[in-house]
Amino acid sequence: MNGFNITGSGTPYCSGYSYCVSVQGSNIIAVNGSTQNVDFSGTNTVLGTGKPAIFDAMNQTEANGGGVVYLRSGTYNGNYALNWTYRNTKLKGEHRNSTWWKNTGANNIEIRTNNVRVDVESIYFTSTGNGDNVGIGVYSVLDDSSGLYGNRTFDLYLKDVKLYTLTNAIFIANDPTNTTYGGLGNISIKDSLFFRNSQNTDGTEYPGSQYDVVSITGFKNKYNELVIDNNRFIMDGIRRDDAKSLSITGDAVNGHGQESTSLDTGTVSNNYFDNSTRECFQISDARTSKYMITHVTTPYELGSFLQDCNRSIVTNNIVNYSFYRGTELMRVMRIHGWEIKHFIRD
Repeated sequence: MNGFNITGSGTPYCSGYSYCVSVQGSNIIAVNGSTQNVDFSGTNTVLGTGKPAIFDAMNQTEANGGGVVYLRSGTYNGNYALNWTYRNTKLKGEHRNSTWWKNTGANNIEIRTNNVRVDVESIYFTSTGNGDNVGIGVYSVLDDSSGLYGNRTFDLYLKDVKLYTLTNAIFIANDPTNTTYGGLGNISIKDSLFFRNSQNTDGTEYPGSQYDVVSITGFKNKYNELVIDNNRFIMDGIRRDDAKSLSITGDAVNGHGQESTSLDTGTVSNNYFDNSTRECFQISDARTSKYMITHVTTPYELGSFLQDCNRSIVTNNIVNYSFYRGTELMRVMRIHGWEIKHFIRD
């Protein structure tokens, strides 16, 4: 079996990975895939040293030239954000339903530097923190002078992950009018489940900008990929609190889908949107992109909202009624050269 075999000594054996991590009793241990030694370990508690031991394993993997850190099924406690500084290291779980990265208040993954590659597969992330910039799944930290943008270029590859958060599952906010930092990097989000609770336990709405389940803002050139395929976006909440399931925004002020600061090329396909409290899917300032085979269920306002876009295709979309405005299942504004077909109200 690739990954773990249990030896007679009771120490997990690691094969095929740089490090194999597991929960052993009250501890988290990281076994070196070359030496079979336990290089890093720590206690598996909220403020314990178990997750920092995982960070040590990832740091060592990157220092060795890169590889895969494998997390076996188990609950990984510890209220720490993983500061992703890696370009060649992947974090892979055994299964997204059994490998649980559990945070109580901290964000799960934070990006603070340029030119990293966030590469994660088959892990279940949760955070019960709430409020502005807190309790986010994958977060590009807002640290420019305005406090509104992160303005960094990095690649994001998520596959078969599950994110349950009280604020955003993913939040990337770059200034789309600032062309000095290079724009959005490659973004590929596939085969994943994004689940967000839209209100506090007392029924009040969350403050600030962290309403959307997945929110991506910035410009992108045609050489970087933008693929969001075969995902499910779920909003658990009964209030209309301005929360969109998936929001992708280029230059909302000046781009109009055709200038240098817009989103250039991309595909959003085979996604299922369930119970959004505003638009299930919003995109603006895009060109030569494809939005297809989308199933929208019970949006409180709009099924899809497309504006300031140019030369793109919308095809094979199904919307299963809208609570808030009834018949307004799709809205388009200021679009040019589009092809819209096979739009079905179910």
